[in-house]
This record gives sequence, structure tokens and C-alpha cells, in this order.
Amino acid sequence: MKEPTVEVFVCMNVDCKSRGAQATLSRLQQQLGEREMSQVEPQPIICFAACNLGPNIVIPSRRCWLTGVTAERVPEVVDYLQHGADVASLKEKNDPVLEQMIFEMIDAGLLDKGDSD
Repeated sequence: MKEPTVEVFVCMNVDCKSRGAQATLSRLQQQLGEREMSQVEPQPIICFAACNLGPNIVIPSRRCWLTGVTAERVPEVVDYLQHGADVASLKEKNDPVLEQMIFEMIDAGLLDKGDSD
């Protein structure tokens, strides 16, 4: 039986990009390939309205919002995706109200998955 696809959204708005989001996405893609985690699909996304906390990653199926995810911290994200490893330090700055709003937008299908380049 094939494992379900896990979407991982990496914010690529101007502020997150200026904080290294492109390098974060590239390292995420590399690490997933190295670990043969083809069921995980990283995707660029326009914005989560949490610019001052970026780069931001959201994993909808796990109700997980991670902030300040630099390329150096990507192995922690991949460990979380692979083994459920703790990523509390990448959640400690999350605003609960904004987090709720992010997941409500996702649930309502309101994410802009358009070309962000």
C-alpha cells in the first residue's frame, strides 16, 4: 500500500526569501531525496502572513507550523517528518491566533499555490 502524500509548504514571499527561504526549500528537497522520502512533497507557497517569523514551513496533515526554519535546521524538519522527532524550538514563537488562522485558510482551500518565483 502506497504511503499518503505529505504536503510541506515553504513560504516564498519577499520577507521569507530575504531570510533564506529558497535555501531552506532547496535543502529540504535535497534531504528528502537523500532519505528517499518521495511521499513528502515540498511546495513553495506565497505567504502565511507570518513574515516576521520566517522562513515559515507548514505541514497541513500534521497541523504543524514551523517558524525560523533556516537551511541549517532542515534536518530537524526531515527528522520530524520521518520519525516524529520533537521540533518544539521551531514552534516556540508561534502566535496561537495566527496559527489557527493559517489552518483555517488551509482547510477552506484559500492558499495561493500559484507560481511564486
